[in-house]
Amino acid sequence: MLSSVNIEIEGNTVIVAFQQIDDLIGSTVTINIETSLREGITVTETETLNRNGFQTQGRFYVGTVGQNIRSNLIVLTAQLDAYACFDVVGDPRNHEYVYKLDVVLFVPSDVTPNQGWRRRISELMLYHQRFVMKWMEYWGYGPKSFGLPLDENGMVDIVMVRGRQPLASYPYSTVSANAMISEINQWYQTHGLTRHNPNHLFIITSVPTRFNISVPFFGFGRNAFALDFPGMARAMFNICPITNERTGNDAPMGTALIGGFHHEMHHGLGLPHAGNTRSQAQNPQYGVSLMGHGNSTYGRTPTFFTHACAAILNVSRVSSFVRRPFYNATQASLIIEQTTVAGHYITVGGSFTASENVTDVIVRFIRYPETSAGGAQGYTSIPFVTRPIGNTFEITVPIWELSHRNYNWRIHTEIVMENGARHSRLSPAVYRRVWHANGYTLETDWNRIDRSNWQIVYSPDTQDDPDWAVCNIITDNNLAWHSRWRPTPLPPLPHRIDIDMQQIHNVSFIEIVHRADVANVNLYLSQDGVTWVSVGYLRIATNANVSGYPGLSRTLRLASPMNARYVRLVVTESARNTEASIWNVFVHSPR
Repeated sequence: MLSSVNIEIEGNTVIVAFQQIDDLIGSTVTINIETSLREGITVTETETLNRNGFQTQGRFYVGTVGQNIRSNLIVLTAQLDAYACFDVVGDPRNHEYVYKLDVVLFVPSDVTPNQGWRRRISELMLYHQRFVMKWMEYWGYGPKSFGLPLDENGMVDIVMVRGRQPLASYPYSTVSANAMISEINQWYQTHGLTRHNPNHLFIITSVPTRFNISVPFFGFGRNAFALDFPGMARAMFNICPITNERTGNDAPMGTALIGGFHHEMHHGLGLPHAGNTRSQAQNPQYGVSLMGHGNSTYGRTPTFFTHACAAILNVSRVSSFVRRPFYNATQASLIIEQTTVAGHYITVGGSFTASENVTDVIVRFIRYPETSAGGAQGYTSIPFVTRPIGNTFEITVPIWELSHRNYNWRIHTEIVMENGARHSRLSPAVYRRVWHANGYTLETDWNRIDRSNWQIVYSPDTQDDPDWAVCNIITDNNLAWHSRWRPTPLPPLPHRIDIDMQQIHNVSFIEIVHRADVANVNLYLSQDGVTWVSVGYLRIATNANVSGYPGLSRTLRLASPMNARYVRLVVTESARNTEASIWNVFVHSPR
């Protein structure tokens, strides 16, 4: 029974407050409010009334069953659960995050939102904040996670957006993702809503079943897509992801969609794929990396957040307690100067320059022939993190930590900057695991030829400026070669550079570290500087967003090693009319 009901009117708002509820669990209460809607009310305003309905007061959880607005009679039907007050608390510093993640429930036109969606999704996301806090503190970044907007009940303030098309019109594709983002942006504009964060958007599609459903479910730039199926809830967990303790629910979860929900959300926050080391896989304190195959183990068996993921999230906009620029244009360069295998250890070191403060350096072992930890790649990559020392870094990795994966590896090195930007280099060397002296070691065909006595013997199109001299491409001075840009007229394409290595070497591959204005380079080798053999070309995808930044590496691996003393580069295409520039040229011989 209801012991008392308060009805208050504040402006245009009618507040119905139930002071005490007994024996009304699951009951339906119909509230009839007879009022006058002002003259000239528009269709959009009526839709807003239907969308907003009413908001709960106090701690009682109220789910809207139905509502109807017609003429001057508003009928709201709600279901109250007196014992379902929302008391889940996520990150206690949530209110301190300056930029919070925008969360949207996208409901196709032929779909009814699943019962209790706001409560269930809120519980999952707030508990996940605590999971992230645990690992952020463990890896040395303090007890922090990511900001979430909360409503007056402490639930996540999720905006429900009605799609214009039926569910079948939003299949798993980037085309659907773009269409949904466009509709969401228009919804926000039409309904006068303001984004909490212009950079990150988490879109959850409401679906009627978890089986045989095709909707966007991936990271997409700084956006992420997941789904909400009937009954998707924390109660499905077999273990608590935070403590790894058994929940008492022994029924198999039967789905990877909840782990995938968080996995994809983190892609939208900038986190790439990341696997785990051998010792982590064997230690129940860790288990499987969430950003690896942990999307299928989260809530089922031990799952954790890698150091590399924590390093990247630490500088994400949604994890900032300070209002400052993020993801702004950044200039950076990165040189890998050392990859030394000594017994059962490998040491990677190098130097960098950056226009922003560098917080961490990630050295990642990527399964060959993968080239990154993005897209469908990188699930089994194994990252290690070190802090920079000035503008240098060095880390020694036990090869044993890679031994649970019988793969060939390439080394991907990345600097993480305070504004959330990252800059990386991928070593051309391929390492293979071998057993040696009662343990695993790595062998490689990589052998970078010493450039200390190399000379440039031909380069007629070089700018007359020491900062852009052609000799920069064969030295480690963080400077580049640039074709002449003044005075006019400028030299036309192609631009040719001939390098004398001073002696004959057995060449296996050629590496060019370029800027984004170079589109195509033809490569030739010669033993005498007279007779030249074409060995191939490097086709380079241009990207204006990284124009001017060093460290974009392309490698041409020869079909078979070839003896040569001279190397010729011919730039035949450019993204900037006739201008072109290159940072470094390396030549490698077989090990």
